[in-house]
Amino acid sequence: MDWLALLDLKTVPLRRFIANVIAPHPSTLGHPLFSARLKDRKRRWQTENQPHPLEAVASKVDGQNYMRSLGYAVPEVYGTYPSLDEIPRFEDLPRNFVLKPTMGWSSAGVFLMRDGVDWFSKRRLARDDLIRAAKSFTGSGRQGITGPWIAEELLVSFDGQGRPAPDYKLYCFGPKVVIVQICNRVSLRMRENQNWIRSPEWRPLPFRLQWALYPDPSLPPKPPFLDELLRIASDVGGKLNIFVRIDMYATDRGPVFGEFTDFPNAGKSFTPRANAWLGSHWKTKDGGM
Repeated sequence: MDWLALLDLKTVPLRRFIANVIAPHPSTLGHPLFSARLKDRKRRWQTENQPHPLEAVASKVDGQNYMRSLGYAVPEVYGTYPSLDEIPRFEDLPRNFVLKPTMGWSSAGVFLMRDGVDWFSKRRLARDDLIRAAKSFTGSGRQGITGPWIAEELLVSFDGQGRPAPDYKLYCFGPKVVIVQICNRVSLRMRENQNWIRSPEWRPLPFRLQWALYPDPSLPPKPPFLDELLRIASDVGGKLNIFVRIDMYATDRGPVFGEFTDFPNAGKSFTPRANAWLGSHWKTKDGGM
């Protein structure tokens, strides 16, 4: 973490307090906050089990099947397994692969294995080491570890540097893409990763998106297929016609789908300006057009 990121970490609590004090009351906005919309959605979808448009494609496997049916690229799947204890011997997988729970979130239990070394922890892991490490995880998303697991292709970045492909997280309200969040992952701790926030026109937003994300001041990596990536997100977002974050990878073979995210950061940590601005785009019951 460089000195600017460290200074940001130290001063966020004070700046967050000031921003919340001077933020206009939600009743003056003319629309609910983004966080309030997500809270209402969570009540309807998860607590009351109401049917919803993302129900059939919410899991990683179902999401990939859906995108594959539309003709869009997804990672090659090497196998799915009922539980962590049933993952295969590493000798039976390609040299480089990803192992992750199919219903996890917040990168919980995700292992990017390259020549026997996990990209995130930088540790050499045998199969039993990985199982022990996954079972000892106590952070957000740990519930998914107890469910099915998937082994799939380790995607490589488009920039020719041989590193894992960066995430491009596209905030979509129906077919309208409003934010592109780029994440160059080097750690499971979000603050240690490089994060950039851009508009679809590749301009920086005039406000901070989330307190928990330090916006890197450098120029973000712009893939030569950005227009195609945005077109795919707009097409799929329009078909679902709800608010959804469509997470994709910028790889050496073009845009590749990752997963759908229906509750980004559980609606928490968004700055007051971002919370109000995102809320203004939410037009229908579930955020479509």
